[in-house]
Amino acid sequence: LVRRAQEATDVTVRTTLAGQFDALLPEIDLLAGRANVNGFSLLGGNDLTISLSGDVMAAVTVASFKDAAAGDLAIKPSQKNWATIADIDLAAAEVKLATVVLRSQAQALRASRSTLQIRQDFAKAMVDALQTGMDNLTSADSRDERANLLALQGRQHLSTTALSMAAQAGQNVLRLF
Repeated sequence: LVRRAQEATDVTVRTTLAGQFDALLPEIDLLAGRANVNGFSLLGGNDLTISLSGDVMAAVTVASFKDAAAGDLAIKPSQKNWATIADIDLAAAEVKLATVVLRSQAQALRASRSTLQIRQDFAKAMVDALQTGMDNLTSADSRDERANLLALQGRQHLSTTALSMAAQAGQNVLRLF
């Protein structure tokens, strides 16, 4: 709308475009107000604190924004129905600045997402490593127990064989007499 107004020479066309521009501003606010997940909106000025463990020091805070037309975006209604090019250029500068603000906010959200993803991946890798270690310890214990059982069975068999041989030896000595 701003670009078309900059190109227009007719004041009536500019006024119509200014009216359309002004009608879009509440829509931006409405859209920002509806952008939520599970009743929580980062566009409504409510920071999100995510606790990664019971420790408060391990929490990550995701900064929120007030992405309303008059909030962080700082887009004002059209000045004087865009009667002059200066009025239109002011609106163009506000829209350009709002675009920069939105890109900056998107980058901040991506950075927070990356931090959370790294921490989640680390936690998952740690859980997997601990699980593997636990499984290995459990597995090692059962192997050790099997080895101990076989050793005990071998000793028992040797003891029984030795006792049997001792008994037979005593009988053989008695037969000699």
